[in-house]
Amino acid sequence: SDRAKIEGPASLRTLGKAITPEDIETLAVQFISPSTGSSPVVRAQAIEETFGVKTVELVTVGSAGALLNQTQRDELEDYFNGNKVKGIDGVLVTNHEVTAVNYTPKPIDVTVTVTGTITAEAVKNALAALLNPESLFDDGVTYRWEFGGEIPTSLIIAAIHDTDPVNVKKVVLTV
Repeated sequence: SDRAKIEGPASLRTLGKAITPEDIETLAVQFISPSTGSSPVVRAQAIEETFGVKTVELVTVGSAGALLNQTQRDELEDYFNGNKVKGIDGVLVTNHEVTAVNYTPKPIDVTVTVTGTITAEAVKNALAALLNPESLFDDGVTYRWEFGGEIPTSLIIAAIHDTDPVNVKKVVLTV
């Protein structure tokens, strides 16, 4: 599958150890919580030196856009940094410290005029699906928008148009 083509090489590249920010992102998504047995992180971005030299801010997104709870963030930090008291060897090879934080959902004010026969509910549902942090393109692997980046207005217009291409005649977006 497309996902195996990306995740397979990434897991071989990291071999369970993190050296680069990309390794940290890959391993964060593969991380299994010892308390729940599930993987709490669906999307991650590692940003170097947010909290000073030799620090990495690990911005996380939980399933369905949820925020990770304190236990999940603590477990993630122990996984990367290690915890001698708990007998955990960290997977971070470099002498950096990873701090796990939740992403900050940003409200987006969208004013749109749609010409054609479509319900406001259908438009809201299409936008909610697009703006979900887990929103993927049809390949099932590529995210529809960059983490922390701007969402192109063309994607918003296309999402509304694609709800009913026959009946949606015109979409005018006022941002």
